[in-house]
Amino acid sequence: MNTPVQALNPLFAEAPGNGVEVTTTMVYLSAEDADQIIQTMNFERQRDAEKGHIGMLSDMMTNGEWAAGSQITFAFKDDGTPSLADGQHRLLAASQSGWCGDWNVRILWKGLTSSIQGIYPLLDAHAKKRPAAVIGRALGLTGLSNTMQGKIISAAELQNKWREGRGYTLPIHCKIPPVRDNIDRANERLQSFRAVDTLLQNGSVSSPVRGKLYAANILAIIVETFAECGSEEAGAFWRDVATQGSGTAEWLRNTLLTKKPNRAKGSPGLFFPRAAATAWNSWQASKQPKMVYDKPLAVEQTTLVIPS
Repeated sequence: MNTPVQALNPLFAEAPGNGVEVTTTMVYLSAEDADQIIQTMNFERQRDAEKGHIGMLSDMMTNGEWAAGSQITFAFKDDGTPSLADGQHRLLAASQSGWCGDWNVRILWKGLTSSIQGIYPLLDAHAKKRPAAVIGRALGLTGLSNTMQGKIISAAELQNKWREGRGYTLPIHCKIPPVRDNIDRANERLQSFRAVDTLLQNGSVSSPVRGKLYAANILAIIVETFAECGSEEAGAFWRDVATQGSGTAEWLRNTLLTKKPNRAKGSPGLFFPRAAATAWNSWQASKQPKMVYDKPLAVEQTTLVIPS
Protein backbone atom coordinates (compact mmCIF):
# COMPACT_ATOMS: atom_id res chain seq x y z
CA MET A 1 0.00 0.00 0.00
CA ASN A 2 1.41 3.38 -0.98
CA THR A 3 0.82 6.57 0.97
CA PRO A 4 1.27 10.23 -0.04
CA VAL A 5 4.44 10.29 2.08
CA GLN A 6 7.28 8.26 0.61
CA ALA A 7 9.10 7.86 3.94
CA LEU A 8 6.08 5.98 5.32
CA ASN A 9 5.57 3.61 2.40
CA PRO A 10 7.81 0.78 3.69
CA LEU A 11 5.75 0.70 6.92
CA PHE A 12 2.45 0.15 5.08
CA ALA A 13 3.80 -2.10 2.32
CA GLU A 14 2.39 -5.25 3.92
CA ALA A 15 0.23 -5.93 6.96
CA PRO A 16 2.02 -8.01 9.61
CA GLY A 17 0.98 -11.61 10.12
CA ASN A 18 0.93 -13.93 13.14
CA GLY A 19 -1.86 -11.96 14.81
CA VAL A 20 0.22 -8.80 15.25
CA GLU A 21 -2.12 -5.91 16.06
CA VAL A 22 0.34 -3.06 16.56
CA THR A 23 3.71 -2.20 15.06
CA THR A 24 6.11 0.60 16.01
CA THR A 25 8.99 1.68 13.81
CA MET A 26 11.48 4.52 14.09
CA VAL A 27 11.32 6.62 10.91
CA TYR A 28 13.17 9.77 9.90
CA LEU A 29 10.78 12.48 8.72
CA SER A 30 11.70 15.83 7.26
CA ALA A 31 9.70 18.96 8.03
CA GLU A 32 8.22 18.58 4.55
CA ASP A 33 7.15 15.01 5.38
CA ALA A 34 5.46 16.26 8.54
CA ASP A 35 3.57 18.88 6.55
CA GLN A 36 2.57 16.30 3.91
CA ILE A 37 1.17 13.97 6.57
CA ILE A 38 -0.98 16.78 7.94
CA GLN A 39 -2.12 17.87 4.49
CA THR A 40 -2.96 14.43 3.10
CA MET A 41 -3.34 11.88 5.92
CA ASN A 42 -4.81 13.77 8.87
CA PHE A 43 -8.10 12.42 10.24
CA GLU A 44 -10.75 14.90 9.14
CA ARG A 45 -12.45 14.89 12.53
CA GLN A 46 -9.33 15.80 14.46
CA ARG A 47 -9.79 18.42 17.18
CA ASP A 48 -9.11 21.98 16.03
CA ALA A 49 -5.39 22.68 16.22
CA GLU A 50 -4.41 24.91 19.15
CA LYS A 51 -2.08 27.59 17.83
CA GLY A 52 -0.65 28.37 21.27
CA HIS A 53 0.24 24.73 21.90
CA ILE A 54 1.78 24.39 18.44
CA GLY A 55 3.78 27.55 19.08
CA MET A 56 5.18 26.21 22.35
CA LEU A 57 6.20 22.92 20.73
CA SER A 58 7.69 24.79 17.78
CA ASP A 59 9.71 26.96 20.15
CA MET A 60 11.06 23.83 21.86
CA MET A 61 12.06 22.35 18.51
CA THR A 62 13.72 25.58 17.39
CA ASN A 63 15.72 25.84 20.63
CA GLY A 64 16.96 22.25 20.69
CA GLU A 65 14.67 21.18 23.53
CA TRP A 66 12.73 18.58 21.56
CA ALA A 67 13.83 14.96 21.89
CA ALA A 68 13.67 12.71 18.84
CA GLY A 69 11.50 9.60 19.06
CA SER A 70 8.12 11.17 19.79
CA GLN A 71 5.31 8.77 18.92
CA ILE A 72 2.66 9.41 16.27
CA THR A 73 -0.14 6.97 15.57
CA PHE A 74 -1.95 5.83 12.42
CA ALA A 75 -5.12 3.78 12.08
CA PHE A 76 -7.32 2.96 9.10
CA LYS A 77 -10.45 4.44 7.60
CA ASP A 78 -13.31 2.19 6.58
CA ASP A 79 -11.99 2.11 3.01
CA GLY A 80 -8.62 0.79 4.25
CA THR A 81 -6.54 3.96 3.80
CA PRO A 82 -4.23 4.92 6.70
CA SER A 83 -5.02 8.09 8.63
CA LEU A 84 -3.23 10.05 11.36
CA ALA A 85 -4.96 9.38 14.68
CA ASP A 86 -2.53 11.11 17.05
CA GLY A 87 0.33 13.57 16.56
CA GLN A 88 -1.33 16.49 14.80
CA HIS A 89 0.11 19.25 17.02
CA ARG A 90 3.64 17.85 17.05
CA LEU A 91 3.74 17.40 13.27
CA LEU A 92 2.36 20.91 12.73
CA ALA A 93 5.09 22.23 15.04
CA ALA A 94 7.76 20.31 13.13
CA SER A 95 6.47 21.73 9.86
CA GLN A 96 6.36 25.25 11.29
CA SER A 97 9.81 25.12 12.88
CA GLY A 98 11.55 23.14 10.15
CA TRP A 99 12.42 20.34 12.59
CA CYS A 100 13.67 17.10 11.01
CA GLY A 101 14.36 13.89 12.89
CA ASP A 102 13.26 10.45 14.02
CA TRP A 103 9.66 9.68 14.93
CA ASN A 104 8.32 6.53 16.54
CA VAL A 105 5.54 5.61 14.12
CA ARG A 106 2.86 3.38 15.62
CA ILE A 107 0.36 1.61 13.35
CA LEU A 108 -2.83 0.05 14.73
CA TRP A 109 -3.51 -2.79 12.29
CA LYS A 110 -6.36 -4.45 14.12
CA GLY A 111 -7.73 -4.99 17.57
CA LEU A 112 -8.31 -2.00 19.88
CA THR A 113 -10.49 -1.33 16.87
CA SER A 114 -8.11 -0.30 14.14
CA SER A 115 -10.82 1.85 12.56
CA ILE A 116 -9.83 5.50 12.81
CA GLN A 117 -13.42 6.36 13.76
CA GLY A 118 -13.25 3.95 16.68
CA ILE A 119 -9.76 4.63 17.97
CA TYR A 120 -9.50 8.41 17.65
CA PRO A 121 -11.73 9.28 20.63
CA LEU A 122 -9.61 7.02 22.84
CA LEU A 123 -6.31 8.72 22.01
CA ASP A 124 -5.14 11.79 23.86
CA ALA A 125 -1.38 11.41 23.86
CA HIS A 126 -0.35 14.89 22.72
CA ALA A 127 2.25 16.62 24.89
CA LYS A 128 0.78 18.58 27.80
CA LYS A 129 2.28 21.34 29.83
CA ARG A 130 3.32 19.99 33.21
CA PRO A 131 1.97 21.86 36.25
CA ALA A 132 4.28 24.64 37.43
CA ALA A 133 4.50 23.09 40.91
CA VAL A 134 5.75 19.82 39.42
CA ILE A 135 8.41 21.69 37.45
CA GLY A 136 9.48 23.71 40.49
CA ARG A 137 9.90 20.66 42.69
CA ALA A 138 11.64 18.76 39.91
CA LEU A 139 14.31 21.45 39.74
CA GLY A 140 15.33 20.65 43.31
CA LEU A 141 16.39 24.24 43.99
CA THR A 142 18.32 24.31 47.26
CA GLY A 143 17.52 26.58 50.16
CA LEU A 144 13.79 26.81 49.44
CA SER A 145 10.85 25.51 51.44
CA ASN A 146 8.54 22.96 49.84
CA THR A 147 5.92 25.69 49.55
CA MET A 148 8.26 27.99 47.66
CA GLN A 149 9.43 25.17 45.39
CA GLY A 150 5.79 24.66 44.45
CA LYS A 151 5.24 28.35 43.69
CA ILE A 152 8.49 29.59 42.19
CA ILE A 153 7.84 28.73 38.53
CA SER A 154 4.33 30.21 38.54
CA ALA A 155 5.67 33.40 40.12
CA ALA A 156 8.55 33.57 37.62
CA GLU A 157 6.09 33.10 34.73
CA LEU A 158 4.04 36.04 35.97
CA GLN A 159 7.17 38.16 36.26
CA ASN A 160 7.89 37.40 32.62
CA LYS A 161 4.31 38.17 31.57
CA TRP A 162 4.21 41.42 33.53
CA ARG A 163 7.51 42.71 32.15
CA GLU A 164 6.83 41.80 28.51
CA GLY A 165 8.38 44.56 26.43
CA ARG A 166 10.31 45.85 29.44
CA GLY A 167 13.22 43.45 29.54
CA TYR A 168 11.42 40.35 28.32
CA THR A 169 10.22 39.38 24.85
CA LEU A 170 8.00 36.40 24.10
CA PRO A 171 9.63 33.98 21.63
CA ILE A 172 8.07 33.92 18.20
CA HIS A 173 4.95 31.70 17.97
CA CYS A 174 4.50 31.69 21.78
CA LYS A 175 1.50 33.27 23.46
CA ILE A 176 2.84 32.68 26.98
CA PRO A 177 6.41 32.45 28.31
CA PRO A 178 7.83 28.96 27.68
CA VAL A 179 8.98 26.85 30.61
CA ARG A 180 12.61 27.47 29.66
CA ASP A 181 12.23 31.22 30.18
CA ASN A 182 10.40 30.75 33.48
CA ILE A 183 13.15 28.50 34.80
CA ASP A 184 15.73 31.08 33.71
CA ARG A 185 13.82 33.83 35.51
CA ALA A 186 13.51 31.73 38.67
CA ASN A 187 17.27 31.15 38.68
CA GLU A 188 17.94 34.81 37.95
CA ARG A 189 15.87 35.84 40.99
CA LEU A 190 16.77 32.84 43.14
CA GLN A 191 18.53 34.88 45.84
CA SER A 192 15.44 37.05 46.26
CA PHE A 193 13.10 34.05 46.26
CA ARG A 194 15.22 32.63 49.10
CA ALA A 195 15.08 35.90 51.05
CA VAL A 196 11.30 36.14 50.72
CA ASP A 197 10.95 32.47 51.64
CA THR A 198 12.93 33.07 54.83
CA LEU A 199 10.71 36.03 55.69
CA LEU A 200 7.47 34.09 55.16
CA GLN A 201 8.68 31.01 57.02
CA ASN A 202 9.30 33.04 60.18
CA GLY A 203 7.20 31.82 63.09
CA SER A 204 5.77 35.30 63.68
CA VAL A 205 3.83 35.11 60.39
CA SER A 206 0.34 33.66 60.85
CA SER A 207 -0.75 30.82 58.60
CA PRO A 208 -3.59 32.79 56.91
CA VAL A 209 -1.27 35.68 56.04
CA ARG A 210 1.51 33.33 54.94
CA GLY A 211 -0.88 31.55 52.58
CA LYS A 212 -1.97 34.82 50.96
CA LEU A 213 1.60 36.08 50.48
CA TYR A 214 2.74 32.77 48.98
CA ALA A 215 0.15 33.14 46.19
CA ALA A 216 2.13 33.26 42.94
CA ASN A 217 0.59 36.56 41.82
CA ILE A 218 1.62 38.25 45.10
CA LEU A 219 4.93 36.44 45.37
CA ALA A 220 5.96 37.70 41.92
CA ILE A 221 5.65 41.29 43.15
CA ILE A 222 7.32 40.76 46.54
CA VAL A 223 10.32 38.99 45.02
CA GLU A 224 10.76 41.65 42.35
CA THR A 225 10.82 44.44 44.93
CA PHE A 226 13.42 42.49 46.90
CA ALA A 227 15.52 42.04 43.76
CA GLU A 228 15.34 45.68 42.66
CA CYS A 229 15.31 47.52 45.99
CA GLY A 230 17.24 45.14 48.22
CA SER A 231 16.22 43.00 51.17
CA GLU A 232 16.57 45.82 53.68
CA GLU A 233 14.23 48.32 51.99
CA ALA A 234 11.71 45.87 50.56
CA GLY A 235 11.90 43.65 53.64
CA ALA A 236 10.90 46.54 55.89
CA PHE A 237 7.55 46.87 54.12
CA TRP A 238 6.74 43.23 53.47
CA ARG A 239 7.74 42.22 56.99
CA ASP A 240 5.16 44.70 58.29
CA VAL A 241 2.57 43.20 55.96
CA ALA A 242 3.44 39.68 57.06
CA THR A 243 3.32 40.41 60.78
CA GLN A 244 1.35 43.12 62.56
CA GLY A 245 2.57 46.31 60.91
CA SER A 246 0.23 49.29 60.80
CA GLY A 247 -0.67 51.88 58.17
CA THR A 248 -0.38 50.80 54.53
CA ALA A 249 0.92 47.36 55.54
CA GLU A 250 -2.19 46.81 57.65
CA TRP A 251 -4.43 48.00 54.78
CA LEU A 252 -2.90 45.43 52.43
CA ARG A 253 -3.00 42.64 55.01
CA ASN A 254 -6.70 43.30 55.70
CA THR A 255 -7.41 43.52 51.95
CA LEU A 256 -5.79 40.15 51.31
CA LEU A 257 -7.58 38.50 54.22
CA THR A 258 -11.06 40.02 54.03
CA LYS A 259 -11.82 41.55 50.63
CA LYS A 260 -13.40 39.79 47.68
CA PRO A 261 -12.75 40.79 44.04
CA ASN A 262 -15.51 42.78 42.37
CA ARG A 263 -16.16 41.57 38.82
CA ALA A 264 -17.42 45.03 37.90
CA LYS A 265 -13.97 46.46 38.60
CA GLY A 266 -11.46 44.81 36.29
CA SER A 267 -10.34 41.20 36.19
CA PRO A 268 -11.08 39.41 39.50
CA GLY A 269 -7.85 37.44 39.12
CA LEU A 270 -5.84 40.66 39.19
CA PHE A 271 -7.53 42.27 42.20
CA PHE A 272 -5.06 41.03 44.81
CA PRO A 273 -1.84 41.67 42.84
CA ARG A 274 -3.14 45.16 42.03
CA ALA A 275 -3.81 45.66 45.74
CA ALA A 276 -0.25 44.54 46.54
CA ALA A 277 1.19 46.88 43.90
CA THR A 278 -1.00 49.74 45.15
CA ALA A 279 0.18 49.23 48.72
CA TRP A 280 3.85 49.05 47.71
CA ASN A 281 3.56 52.19 45.57
CA SER A 282 1.71 54.07 48.32
CA TRP A 283 4.30 53.08 50.91
CA GLN A 284 7.05 54.26 48.58
CA ALA A 285 5.32 57.63 48.11
CA SER A 286 4.15 57.96 51.75
CA LYS A 287 0.52 58.25 50.57
CA GLN A 288 -2.73 56.58 51.51
CA PRO A 289 -3.46 53.56 49.27
CA LYS A 290 -6.26 53.95 46.75
CA MET A 291 -7.21 51.23 44.29
CA VAL A 292 -7.35 52.05 40.57
CA TYR A 293 -8.95 49.53 38.23
CA ASP A 294 -9.10 50.98 34.73
CA LYS A 295 -5.45 51.17 33.64
CA PRO A 296 -2.25 49.14 33.87
CA LEU A 297 -0.47 49.56 37.18
CA ALA A 298 3.31 49.84 37.28
CA VAL A 299 5.06 48.45 40.37
CA GLU A 300 7.38 51.24 41.47
CA GLN A 301 11.13 50.60 41.32
CA THR A 302 10.57 47.52 39.13
CA THR A 303 9.82 46.69 35.48
CA LEU A 304 6.56 44.92 36.37
CA VAL A 305 3.24 46.31 35.14
CA ILE A 306 0.02 44.67 36.37
CA PRO A 307 -2.64 44.61 33.61
CA SER A 308 -6.01 46.29 34.11
